Amino acid sequence: MGRLNVPGESSRGSADMPSSSSSTMTSGTTVLIVEDDEFVREVLADIVTSFGFTVALAADGADAIEVYERAADDIDCVILDYDIPGTHSSRVVSHIRGVNSSVKILLSSGYSETHVAGSFPLESVDGFIPKPYNTIMLKSELERISTV
Repeated sequence: MGRLNVPGESSRGSADMPSSSSSTMTSGTTVLIVEDDEFVREVLADIVTSFGFTVALAADGADAIEVYERAADDIDCVILDYDIPGTHSSRVVSHIRGVNSSVKILLSSGYSETHVAGSFPLESVDGFIPKPYNTIMLKSELERISTV
């Protein structure tokens, strides 16, 4: 299960999908959040929404693939928890990359990057953020991967 260090409050976000996608992470960008811990998923959705992004949610690997297939043209970025139930995160990445090789993927884990690298091809994602992370770290990493 993941932890998220959340300073301050944020407003509740919407899971509606926009009508068009953008090539950079700006207001109007849609981020798919894949996180099995409901509390972390909801708080993360609030934070990402506070950045001006639209949010779509998935609770496990199979759900992530389904949501992505339905809205691939609208999703610009995926925040993917490494340790999700069902379909392994590496298979989720492979599937999403098969649909759109240029979508930005940020892998998140409570495990160290070194530990994750032992069983996950980190070169297949655009970034890695260790849990617990704070709002500033998350925003910075989303901005960084938008230029990758």
